[in-house]
Amino acid sequence: MTSTIMEELLRSGSTAPRFYETEPLNSQRSSLSVDVDPGVVDQRWYDSFECFESLVFKRNVLVQKMELADEEMSDLLSALQSMEGENKEAQKAYNRARLLDDERVMNKMASETQERWRAIDKLIHENGQMRRWINTLLFRRRQLLERFCLLLENPRLEPLELEVVPGCLEDAIGGGFHEEVMEVGDKELQFSALVLSNKEEADSSLLGKDGKKVEEDTWTEPSDERYLTLFQVEDSEDNIRYFRQDDPTRPPKIKCSSLEKLVERLTTSKQADPDFLYDFLLTYRSFATSKKVLNLLVQRFFVPKPPNLNDKQEAMFLREVSDPIQIRVMNVLSQWVEKHFYDFHGDMDLTGQLLHFIEQTLMESAWRKKAEKLRESVMEKAHTRDGKKDSKKVPQFSEPAPRVQVSRAEWQDLGVSRMLEIKAIELARQLALMEHRLFNKIRPKECLNQAWIKGNRHRDAPNIIRLIEHFNKISRWVSTEIVFQPTLKERVWVLRKFIKIAWESMNAHNFNGVMEIVSGLHNAAVYRLRKTWEMLPSKYRQRLDKLNELTNSTTNYKRFRETIRAALPPSIPYLGLFLTDLTFVEEGNPNMLYGLINIYKRSKIAEVIRDIQQYQQTPYNLVPLPVVEEQLRGLKPYDDDQLYELSLQREPRK
Repeated sequence: MTSTIMEELLRSGSTAPRFYETEPLNSQRSSLSVDVDPGVVDQRWYDSFECFESLVFKRNVLVQKMELADEEMSDLLSALQSMEGENKEAQKAYNRARLLDDERVMNKMASETQERWRAIDKLIHENGQMRRWINTLLFRRRQLLERFCLLLENPRLEPLELEVVPGCLEDAIGGGFHEEVMEVGDKELQFSALVLSNKEEADSSLLGKDGKKVEEDTWTEPSDERYLTLFQVEDSEDNIRYFRQDDPTRPPKIKCSSLEKLVERLTTSKQADPDFLYDFLLTYRSFATSKKVLNLLVQRFFVPKPPNLNDKQEAMFLREVSDPIQIRVMNVLSQWVEKHFYDFHGDMDLTGQLLHFIEQTLMESAWRKKAEKLRESVMEKAHTRDGKKDSKKVPQFSEPAPRVQVSRAEWQDLGVSRMLEIKAIELARQLALMEHRLFNKIRPKECLNQAWIKGNRHRDAPNIIRLIEHFNKISRWVSTEIVFQPTLKERVWVLRKFIKIAWESMNAHNFNGVMEIVSGLHNAAVYRLRKTWEMLPSKYRQRLDKLNELTNSTTNYKRFRETIRAALPPSIPYLGLFLTDLTFVEEGNPNMLYGLINIYKRSKIAEVIRDIQQYQQTPYNLVPLPVVEEQLRGLKPYDDDQLYELSLQREPRK
């Protein structure tokens, strides 16, 4: 490097003096030494070169100090990382104990955590002292760098004129030093070393596309890849694709995307799309885990500040970029906890991770009040049975419930054999209450990836399976009660009874109940009872014809769908319609498009889930009869083989 500097000095002008190398003046000083002819050399040249020689010496000493500081800083940070790792494990154990109300474990974990925090505070204090020392050394290094550059550009300048340098030459003081500093792991030190290694590249982040300087009061995204984070990668066909948008006032609809881009769009600082947030929380479980999404949201909260911002630019960046992103991260978490806490309920690790982020980060930020409300909501839901705040709250109605159509003495002495003695309207009401409760428990995650037909369906879609099993039980019970009757008259009476119950279920907008009763009447064991059907009065035959027309599967249950959509709440739709629609979407669309997550498919699934959820909002204003529900839940109907065998006994083949 010395010969290069000498060549630069010799090319600086025709009147330049003759320089040549001699033996080092001091073993600790630079190897560069000069023999000057006072009769020829201008005094300014002499002063400049003396300054240059001094700077070279200071540079060598400073590099040694920086290397020593780097080693000490690495040791401190290693100790700090080890302590933080232990503290995280203790925090998880504390969160688990808190959810389980284990006071003994909580006190033990809290005590150990406090001791570790005191040790961490001590390390952070030492770390801060070391950081300040390194920052001082970096500042002095920058001064040396500027003076080197200025001396190389114009050796005739007097030493007092060495003030500002427009650029810098990294190799003037030894390139690559910033890479050693970056290993320390401190963001501020990384940025400082990066800027010192190439100031011109850092300054270019404030230039427009045409190379002109941008106004000071505006902020533009830095283009240097070293400043980009996981959520600042430019949009391309490799990470996100949109549908063609006709309305410029609305956010573009995503066709397919990477998971990181989806989280970025959820928390954008620009125009938000609440429908997209709703759909994402409904369907993300089909392509990502809850822990993965939570980790990405945590990373998204820490918005990196671009370099070289003045006070006005920094305030604008916080107001227009950082603050909106952080607010939307908290909004996503709030919506997640409020409407989909079943993802956290029972998962202590996930709940502990969320609480740790709230307590250690959000409550220490500018959004403390929002964080406190979020924490209260998490703790309240974590101690409920199903993750719902109002799980024990009784619905309030403006009008009294209809009068029960059975006396207390009758229903208290009720058994399975006397179930059909209850009026049809009251049986229809009890079925509606029971089925609405089952339908209301269905969760969005149960509707994903056809979970209700997979091997783990009882684990992944328990509430859908319960409603399907209830549907099949009631259908077989209808068939069993008809075929079980030994005389023709009794069979006709039971047949009329179930047609009445189906009719009252339709009036109560329990369309799931209508379909399960009609299905029981269409069972092969019942359908073949020709004499029984011939004895059915015309009034009931007409009602049955209307029910058959309503539940006809022609044109994908068009009439049934229209009737269900037109019905006022409360209402219970036929679950099979939604499962058919979900199957059609799942099998007709791939999970991935162009190597990205197929968001169009998830949006269609979300539409079906939205339809399901709208029927879960309004409860029935009816009086439950626990004995009736208990008897319905305890039904043990015959299977199809038993039914058909009994049907042959009632009306043998001719």
